[in-house]
Amino acid sequence: MLIANGIISGLILAVPAWMIFKRAGLQPAFGLLVFIPVIGPLFALLLLAFMDWPATEGGGRHGS
Repeated sequence: MLIANGIISGLILAVPAWMIFKRAGLQPAFGLLVFIPVIGPLFALLLLAFMDWPATEGGGRHGS
């Protein structure tokens, strides 16, 4: 039962993370990092915070 809960909660986090990375123009597979206990979600957030987003380069909505 504990393993099933871990997989379900991982999927609940992985699907939105996959879509966020995809919209940011990054490799969507980074969303699978949330399956790594404790440090995975933190590492995924750090990647989003500090990587350049290709989707916003070149005069996106907000410009630079």
